[in-house]
Amino acid sequence: MKMTQPSLYTPNRHISQMVQDPPPPPSVKLKWGKPIWTFFHVMAQKMRSEYFQLIIGDFMRIITSVCNILPCPVCSKHAMEYINSVNINNIRTKDDLRQFFYVFHNTVNKRKGYPIFSQDAVVSTYENMNTFFVCKEFMYHFEDKQRSAKLIADDFIRRRTIPQVKMWINANIQYFDP
Repeated sequence: MKMTQPSLYTPNRHISQMVQDPPPPPSVKLKWGKPIWTFFHVMAQKMRSEYFQLIIGDFMRIITSVCNILPCPVCSKHAMEYINSVNINNIRTKDDLRQFFYVFHNTVNKRKGYPIFSQDAVVSTYENMNTFFVCKEFMYHFEDKQRSAKLIADDFIRRRTIPQVKMWINANIQYFDP
């Protein structure tokens, strides 16, 4: 009796399916996705307009740092592609910042097949949230170590970035409404 080894070739799979980035596991989204999006939207919603010019540069560097080391490498890649496609210098007002996150989040939702939110829905969802609690929840999930060996390098970078993010939040929280 001749034994055959299983083939790695699957004839029913289209070639484009084999080269696309795999979607992140659903459990990853449930763990950190919502706290990070909430942090982004609440900070944009609660930033005091009179301090916008003072903190926007550092704030966008924090956002870029966070997106660069998201726990999901595919998500991080997509986030950085989006950020790099936008001229950050065109974010000149609080409304521009809110629009940036609105489009960013809905771009992700569209790609993942999630519902698209209206601007009114975004504002009503985030305008009454407690800024301090949102920052605390964000940091809790952002600090959580990833268990995957593949993500150990990202964890190392995240460990170096976390103190900078915490320090920035603590130094600038007074520029946000509670």
